[in-house]
Amino acid sequence: MPSIALQFTSGRGTRRGELAHIARQALKVINLLVSAVTEARESLACYRSLSRLSEAELRKRGLTRETVARFELMGRVY
Repeated sequence: MPSIALQFTSGRGTRRGELAHIARQALKVINLLVSAVTEARESLACYRSLSRLSEAELRKRGLTRETVARFELMGRVY
């Protein structure tokens, strides 16, 4: 067996180790993006449902037309 194979038995220093690290980092970024898109879609759905309510229904929830978007951006769910 060549001496170089004995030096890096753990896989360190090989291209495979670098590629695995890059792949893990890419998966983290993709997961972050998917989470952000999912949260944005849920927020939009909640905003749309609140925007369809009448003034009286909004008042029951302690909201006005002007505060619906602000509350939704802050992540509050009603």
